[in-house]
Amino acid sequence: MSTLDELGQIEVKGVGPPDAKVALIGEAPGGEEELSGRPFVGRAGRLLDQCLMEAGINRSECYIDNAIRVRPPENKVKFFFSNRSDFKRPSPTALHYRDLLKENLSRVRPNIAVALGATALWALSSDGSNITSKRGTLFESTLVPGLKC
Repeated sequence: MSTLDELGQIEVKGVGPPDAKVALIGEAPGGEEELSGRPFVGRAGRLLDQCLMEAGINRSECYIDNAIRVRPPENKVKFFFSNRSDFKRPSPTALHYRDLLKENLSRVRPNIAVALGATALWALSSDGSNITSKRGTLFESTLVPGLKC
């Protein structure tokens, strides 16, 4: 369900069961997500659904959220960072939503969180600058100690 944040932007909140074992964390909502109020319902959501089906994972059993819960201007997540290439100096908005993600992941306590994009990796590990080097690796979250990513 979506709400308006303090700046009047539509906030797309995370969804999923309170005891989900898998958390899927994206970057930020797009236009279809903003309209529906649910994460991953647009083109990226359809691709995610296909990947989950092929992996034998039931989407309804996953907690799904975004690192940033509001749609960035022109769908450009770099808007929330002074230097997107190394994620230096995140905006207060980016930090606010990272704190909310921490609260939700601490409440749900999944076994693993999957970063679906560099901004999600930044939120989970404080470093999203080289997501390809992390692909296929397992590491501990710096956001939620003990959480495998």
